[in-house]
Amino acid sequence: MADPPPFDIAQRQLLEFLQREYDIACSEILWIYREDFYEPDLSHVVVPRRLPPRNGALAASDYAQGASAGLGVELHVEFVSGGRAYGWVYVPRDAVEAEYALVSSGLKLSLRSSLPQVKQVSAISWLWRCLTSREFRHQLVGETYVPCRIARRA
Repeated sequence: MADPPPFDIAQRQLLEFLQREYDIACSEILWIYREDFYEPDLSHVVVPRRLPPRNGALAASDYAQGASAGLGVELHVEFVSGGRAYGWVYVPRDAVEAEYALVSSGLKLSLRSSLPQVKQVSAISWLWRCLTSREFRHQLVGETYVPCRIARRA
């Protein structure tokens, strides 16, 4: 498999993939981390109206790190709302994890199999959920492929 393309081309390929394979038209990708959304159940997700502005740069950095490691990179769309795809960059830690995730050495594009309903909330409402929800705090430490800004690789 070929090396992953540059990040801007990979983003365009992801948008084209969504349109071609799933008939989902999105104008942009907003990059998310585990701290940026709350999933009370499998069919609903809560996300703040404004995501941290640095997420795009962090996603590009994660992508570059994964591409240079030679183990492959996955761009995954977790949910879609208002013509925007909310996605994350997955970089395997080692060759075994890459094989398990079917990433190999190139670029893998993927979409969550059943898209949840999305509720966008204000910053104050988001903060309240973060402070009061035991499930949200558990989501931050649970085993998942969704990357975490706090625990990014050094």
